[in-house]
Amino acid sequence: MKNIFKKLTVLAVPFMLLGCAHPSASGSKEDSQPESKPEASSALPASSSVTPASSSATISSSELPVVQKTLPILKFTFDKADANADFATKATKSDLSRPEVAGTFSLSNCDASMAFSEVKGGLKVRGNQTAGWSKKGFRIKFNAAHDMLGLNNGKKFKKWVLLADAKDTTLTRTALGLYLAKGIIKDGDKVWASEYTPVSVYLNDQYWGLYYLCEQKEVKTGRVELPLPTDQYEGVDIGYCFELDHYADSAGSQDEASEVKKGADGDPTFRVKYSPKMEQGRPSGPLATGQVCTYTMLSDITDGPDGVHVQADYSKVNNQGVPDSSATKTSNSKQLSFIRDRVEALYQVLYNASKSVAKDINDNNEVVSTSLTVQQTVEKNFNLNAWVDGYIINAYSIPPDLGYSSFYMSFDNSPTGDKKLRYDVPWDFDSNFANRNNFYVNAEGDEYCDNTYNTWLYLFSKLTFFKNMVKTKWNEIRDAKLFEGMFDMVTTFWKEYDGEIQKDHKKWPQNDAAHMPPNNFDEIREPYKDPANYKEAEAETLSWCAKRVNYLDTKWSSKTREKVNPSLK
Repeated sequence: MKNIFKKLTVLAVPFMLLGCAHPSASGSKEDSQPESKPEASSALPASSSVTPASSSATISSSELPVVQKTLPILKFTFDKADANADFATKATKSDLSRPEVAGTFSLSNCDASMAFSEVKGGLKVRGNQTAGWSKKGFRIKFNAAHDMLGLNNGKKFKKWVLLADAKDTTLTRTALGLYLAKGIIKDGDKVWASEYTPVSVYLNDQYWGLYYLCEQKEVKTGRVELPLPTDQYEGVDIGYCFELDHYADSAGSQDEASEVKKGADGDPTFRVKYSPKMEQGRPSGPLATGQVCTYTMLSDITDGPDGVHVQADYSKVNNQGVPDSSATKTSNSKQLSFIRDRVEALYQVLYNASKSVAKDINDNNEVVSTSLTVQQTVEKNFNLNAWVDGYIINAYSIPPDLGYSSFYMSFDNSPTGDKKLRYDVPWDFDSNFANRNNFYVNAEGDEYCDNTYNTWLYLFSKLTFFKNMVKTKWNEIRDAKLFEGMFDMVTTFWKEYDGEIQKDHKKWPQNDAAHMPPNNFDEIREPYKDPANYKEAEAETLSWCAKRVNYLDTKWSSKTREKVNPSLK
């Protein structure tokens, strides 16, 4: 197969990106190896490199991508000769006892310098709702850190993931979302987005489908960059990364001592009370003000007894998650207590700013009066460049779960940290871009973030100075032709990998998201329900994405622009 990305624009970020590392920060982990192999310039012959198109964007040569000519093949072979694939077929959303199967990995049908064989590791099912689909996602864990197809400039890590895009019959929403994120985020924004490439996956020589090889979302040097505390460190001056996680309530395990739940993977959680309550009429949801919402830690908490994670929580809540009159804050972890109290205080700062009232936070996480202006208090407490990135990514792609799960934030409270809350880790795009029939599907309806049940983005939408920053960034990425590059990428993918798409649909002929138990619930809209209609789904995806660009141009563009009107190849 020829190099399908030869004509992408300079800002385009295709399926495999080399030489675009995240900004450096302190700390390291044993499964992260910063050295790279090979350099982007030597990964493929010069004729295979992406040639930049004319653009007003200023992009350094190190950010230009080099991509695979053909679809790489990733094979996993079980160690035990009599082992079967039950681990990959029988896992469910509610069953968290997902075994990790030992075996060896091999990678072929790619540049010889990136191929390997007989690399030991393990494979297990990953995900929340998607763990219940027939085609499941997986987490890879090598016994020793290993590079994968030059992703992240060839850095070595133990953990990687395979995303299935099982509810998307076009098999491209992960690519669309991460392409968008990588094109919007700049190094100085301190937002991490995974690099990615499509691969053909085999289990014990049995074809398993078209997947996206992505990086594990984790706090490590070269991935989410935050200071890493040593084991059993008890100070609160560390880095924190956490996810809004409704699943921690519905699928976590009960901790009898604190009467709270741990995250589905056993990670520590904390719960935040959003107060004061917002005005009536705002869309409701798990992030609605006045409720207590659970966040699951992505970064390490190290001050539990003997290194065990202990949660901070409100000890008593009613069945709506709201504290009763006798509720008290309890925690055996100063770190979790700190980040919980800081997030609650940050919410109050942002809420007051939306009402044109300036409030600040003191060293005790108390909200206090200040002589600063509203804009100055927001700039002091929030990384606005990161939030602008998140605002545009989510306003364009319209994620249904934005106020429910897969919404990440970070806070660097280390001695050298900026001590600002930032949007981080864009993730989970398979329901986005109007794939769902029970959520926003009108590409030309509204900005979404100004009408979302995600409290953070909703409040930011009320700040004029912030919206002006959004408009400035939007015009930058439009001038750089980000979306034109994205359309070129996805239409070329559909054309060149059509045979692989058909092969995947033959293996997995039913979109399980259109037939959900217990009552055969259907959350997928036409034409995405039936994999047999994938060509119609491709055309609809392209049309919706183009309409969304043109609509947001009417809201945010500083000049009249020619409408984007991409076509299938």
